[in-house]
Amino acid sequence: MSAKNNLVLIPKSKISMTILEFAEPLFAHFPEIPPIDVLRNLLKIVITVWNAHTLAMPIWGEPQHLDNLNEVLGGPASPLWTAAAVAALTDRRHERFGDDPRAVGEWAIEPDGDGFVFRCDARLPDSVLPGDSKRPRGRSRRSRTDASASRSDGSAPPKANRPR
Repeated sequence: MSAKNNLVLIPKSKISMTILEFAEPLFAHFPEIPPIDVLRNLLKIVITVWNAHTLAMPIWGEPQHLDNLNEVLGGPASPLWTAAAVAALTDRRHERFGDDPRAVGEWAIEPDGDGFVFRCDARLPDSVLPGDSKRPRGRSRRSRTDASASRSDGSAPPKANRPR
């Protein structure tokens, strides 16, 4: 059986910046940047929701991740705030990021002065050929991106974006 290749348009924004923008409904509850451990735990939820929706897309063909997400984090046994966060992020994913086929691979968040640096890898299935790429078929596309932020006024998007 030969693999079917799909041509898709990949957003020009870095995946790290996209994830931080996606996470804004959760970050908006904090007037200042929370401690790094709190950020790390929030990002675990955010990335889990992002990846479950990404992997449920037809080009990934793994809808069971979305079922697992809804069962574990969005189900009746979950804390109310977790179910509400999953619901808000799910709506946001569909409304603003529904066509983004990138999954998050490895990621890290580290303190940086009065802010943080968030790094993550974007992943695509082998069957996807980015519309602006001439990469050979059959190779996994992976890119590393960074975002950094400091927020003293409670504003939503990070103020700075600098590669590291």
